Amino acid sequence: MTPDNATNRDNFTVTSSNPAVAAYTAAGDIGFTPYAAGTTTFTVTLPAVDAETGKAIRDSREVSYEYANPLVGVTAPDSVTVKAGERAALGLSFAGKNDEQGWSITEPGMTWSYSEDGVISIDRDVEGEWKHAEGAPDDGLYIASSEYAITALRPGTVTVTGTPVDTTAGAKPVTFTVTVDGIAPAPADVAKLVDEGIESAASFLDANRSATAFVYGDEWELYTFVCAGRGVEPAMIERYLASVKANADVWSASLTDTERVMLTMAALGKDVTDVAGKNLVELVRDGSSTAEMSNEIAYALLALDKANAQAPEGGSSDRDALVAKLLTFQNEDGGFGLTAGSGSGVDMTAIALQALAPYADANADAVSAALGFLRTKMSPGTCDFGSAESDAQVLLALTALGKDPLNTVNGFANSVSNLITAIMAYNVEPMGFAHVKGQEVSAMPSVQVLQALSSYKAARLEKRRQAGQ
Repeated sequence: MTPDNATNRDNFTVTSSNPAVAAYTAAGDIGFTPYAAGTTTFTVTLPAVDAETGKAIRDSREVSYEYANPLVGVTAPDSVTVKAGERAALGLSFAGKNDEQGWSITEPGMTWSYSEDGVISIDRDVEGEWKHAEGAPDDGLYIASSEYAITALRPGTVTVTGTPVDTTAGAKPVTFTVTVDGIAPAPADVAKLVDEGIESAASFLDANRSATAFVYGDEWELYTFVCAGRGVEPAMIERYLASVKANADVWSASLTDTERVMLTMAALGKDVTDVAGKNLVELVRDGSSTAEMSNEIAYALLALDKANAQAPEGGSSDRDALVAKLLTFQNEDGGFGLTAGSGSGVDMTAIALQALAPYADANADAVSAALGFLRTKMSPGTCDFGSAESDAQVLLALTALGKDPLNTVNGFANSVSNLITAIMAYNVEPMGFAHVKGQEVSAMPSVQVLQALSSYKAARLEKRRQAGQ
């Protein structure tokens, strides 16, 4: 960017012609993030025009990415036998072009096809892990998992074909047979699992809550407890209200913080047009009009809807404008990115669907495409999205859309697993939930699981009430 003192030099946007290969991330770990081998064109644009040509100020570069250790071949057993309802390791072995240098396989992903659907499903228990191998060129990097497992759904024999995602070094598909013996066990008692999950998450949060709770910054936990109908001591609520008032100049300077406070105040039944002398409805409307990230738009919709805020008098629906703006972040694969041109993510797509739920009928194609994207990111055998938070956000999205997560027709369940069983795989004894399997319990996944399971339970009870059961 030249000159160095240009007033708009930091207001650039970066788009990728192929975000599936690489994208620019403008929040969090800022920079160019590669996702797969291939070529993309990055275009940088400033919000100004050239005074001489009248054209937008932009420049583009084509960038090609290669795998550090491309896959040469995959070996699979000739045949495997599994009992119905069980899950067993598949035992694949992978060979890479640069194995001798100490590299792990960069992309061990496989796509699976079956001669008959509904008998088995193959996927990974975890997406990957951090590598700790002193001296290895990829020591300290996050490595995709090459450990696959078979979920036996019902008796039968199928021929399986596994096709490598990385074929840049000549890796070929593998074919083998899987036989499922025995009788599938009875489905899990989902209602019981939901109750157990709610109590586990809530008990952990109750036991580990600060003596000074609740204060500004604790919105998600307080919001979740209130929406779940769990008791919150009046003194805790008063402490939170006082903290919000004392920190009004802090949170009102951040759109996402204002949205979070607004959601919590609305859940508490407070007047969101007068919080410490500030009108949160106006703050959210004004802030979202210039917001550049999809989460800001999504939570603006969620906050305005939670507060049942009315559109400005004499003006068009503020929701229509926000919905239209949120949809500009939807990519060709159906998912939503955090910023314009960034790659789609499970959590952001699920949050966008929650915000779009009240407007789903008018945006049916966009909602259908987003659900389709989520299905492609789900492990088909375990119905897992790779973390407790991701599973929770998808469950919240399906619940908001009125789609039964247990109905296999919706594409988020099979005869053995569903989103509830996937979430409960992150439950840690004696209470609480972990971010990923094998990690210690923590607050963030516990809060999001409590919110998702409580929302699902409330929706299920309401459906039964309407049915007169």
